Amino acid sequence: MGFVPTVNQQAAITTIDCDLVVSAGAGSGKTKVLVERFIYLLKQGVRINEIVAITFTRKAALEMKERIRQALIAGDYSSDMVNVLEQAHISTIHGFCQRLIADHPLQAEVDPRFRVAEEWESRGLLYQVTQAQLAYALADGKQGIIELCESRQPGKIVDDLVDIYERMVSKGTKDFNVEDDSKYLVTEITILRQKL
Repeated sequence: MGFVPTVNQQAAITTIDCDLVVSAGAGSGKTKVLVERFIYLLKQGVRINEIVAITFTRKAALEMKERIRQALIAGDYSSDMVNVLEQAHISTIHGFCQRLIADHPLQAEVDPRFRVAEEWESRGLLYQVTQAQLAYALADGKQGIIELCESRQPGKIVDDLVDIYERMVSKGTKDFNVEDDSKYLVTEITILRQKL
């Protein structure tokens, strides 16, 4: 027995007169609904290159593309249609933006040779920038930073700063300008360290 969509899933598959976001928990059938929606759009005469499908992970994008390929083959679509599927805009948001900018580098004012950094690369850059900023603060004689470095290993400070930054970003924080409370924090850090 094939996929039998719920009422809400069927609405997500067949609603084409407006933008649509499918959001649901793991294992709820999101990918199946998006595959069915993609096929439904093709049946309505929408061309493959006119459809954009955004997923959270590369793995999900590849899985979706493969499921659509299987559905096209099972649905007796032409081999040309199956071959054109490689041009489909099925990717993560990063992949979609990369393709969009690569297609329009002049308008985006971006070097056309750019690429999206892998997670490990961007984390490495974050560490480099953090280390450089710490070095600048020490060179400028920032007393709170000097005291912090005297009581803690500089490498550990960088780890902590990167961790704090990543936590703030994950919570949607955009304002990193905070009051300098270092004189109070040094005392708190010292007390906490003594407890460890």
